[in-house]
Amino acid sequence: MRSDPEPDTDYLFDNINPDDNPDEWTNAIIQEGKLFSAWEAAGSTEWKTARDEWNIIHDQYYKERAEVFKRAEKRQFDELGGDLQLILSNGIQQTKDLIYYKYKYYKEREQESFSFSAIDIVALGGNRWKLDAAQIKKHIIEELHLHFNALKHDVNLTNNLNDYIIDIIAQSPYIAKEGTKGRGETVIVAERSKRLKSEIIQALNSIIPQKHIKPNNKLSNEITKDFINEGEISLNVSRRGSKREINTKAMLSYEDKNISLSGRTAFTPYDREVHDGVVTLYEAGNEIVTPEMVYRAMNGMTETEYISPQAIGAVTKSLDKSRRTTLTIDFTEEARAYKKNVKATYEGYLLACDKITVKTGGQVKEAYKLLRKPILYEYSQVSGQIINVPIKLLQTKEAVRSTDEVIVLRGYLLRQIEYMKSPKSERSNNIAFDGIYEELDINENNYNATEYKKKTYIIRQHVAALLSEWVRHNYIKNYCEYKEGKSIKGITINL
Repeated sequence: MRSDPEPDTDYLFDNINPDDNPDEWTNAIIQEGKLFSAWEAAGSTEWKTARDEWNIIHDQYYKERAEVFKRAEKRQFDELGGDLQLILSNGIQQTKDLIYYKYKYYKEREQESFSFSAIDIVALGGNRWKLDAAQIKKHIIEELHLHFNALKHDVNLTNNLNDYIIDIIAQSPYIAKEGTKGRGETVIVAERSKRLKSEIIQALNSIIPQKHIKPNNKLSNEITKDFINEGEISLNVSRRGSKREINTKAMLSYEDKNISLSGRTAFTPYDREVHDGVVTLYEAGNEIVTPEMVYRAMNGMTETEYISPQAIGAVTKSLDKSRRTTLTIDFTEEARAYKKNVKATYEGYLLACDKITVKTGGQVKEAYKLLRKPILYEYSQVSGQIINVPIKLLQTKEAVRSTDEVIVLRGYLLRQIEYMKSPKSERSNNIAFDGIYEELDINENNYNATEYKKKTYIIRQHVAALLSEWVRHNYIKNYCEYKEGKSIKGITINL
């Protein structure tokens, strides 16, 4: 440990906007680099020796880890058995993994260093950086030499892999646009904790949303149907009665199938509600969100209302799942049908964000800095299939306690009613209880007869309580139960 603190360089960047004054910003970076170089040079021999030994250990660790990955990659490649389609699919997955782990490597260096530079890093000023497009492409092609060698006699498959690499590099939030200046220059991170702490403190004074936003298309509704890591699926998104079938292809997967993640389960209806809470905050103008903010956005809560540690934990777990889950969407046919001049493929994390943890006011706070618009929301904007309702419709605590189950139930009812309200909708005004039970994963086989009857009765009471609140808010006129024969089957909504 050194007794003298690292230089405080925040003042160099005060009142400088890097976009408006790039020369002043660059000069501040140079001055900052000189201060840190002088500080490191003034360290004792023992300190420098310890630093150098740490760097050697650090580098050796990553070299050994790289060798392990290479051996694992070779074993995985041999398991493909020469199947060219499997080799192409594996090459695509390897490309995503290579980008993520390269980014993760430098994020770890950022945590451990005062400053760093690398040939495949673009310094964007201060502590901002991204991966260099040209170097990452070179790295991917080198790592996929087995794949390209196997595919070399099939021009179409080779071109498919090349095109994929080019597209993902262009779209990745972790990679700078090709030609961005700053490759190999120093990234200063010593003041990182102060600036991120300041950002989190600002985020705690969030922009309170007045509207709740939900993507409400076929994919957003099917995404909870347990197709994670099941490969590509095809969704028929054409309107009912249409003579022409329109298909959108989607694939949902964890970033690395070889890593055992806590909570590695399907993307659940509750995860979707958490995702929609993030979308709501993002649309209101928040780029940094905390689990507390997300939970409040899910329930229309004020900033002073208490949130239990269990609720915060559930939201945090869900956010971490979404930032490790990738979604690929190919909606070429759908884009043509809507006559939209937009890119017809999306690929990225469900929530592309950095996780930040700092201590402020004696408490440890976790926050998530969004790197781009949530991908499912961006896709839904193409067709305009988005729910936009007053946040007060989520303020139902006077009628029923907001358990995880009630949060999912409320979201389900909102989506069904908004379908009914759509001018082009051919949906009836009935909501079947069986559909509600399926959404809540209430399966008769998991209960005895008495327990099932009690459970479904409680759910029907919750439905009535929520709908009564919405009648009071003039969202719907009224509602009533409907029967088939002598059995009550669901609810009819009078809009």
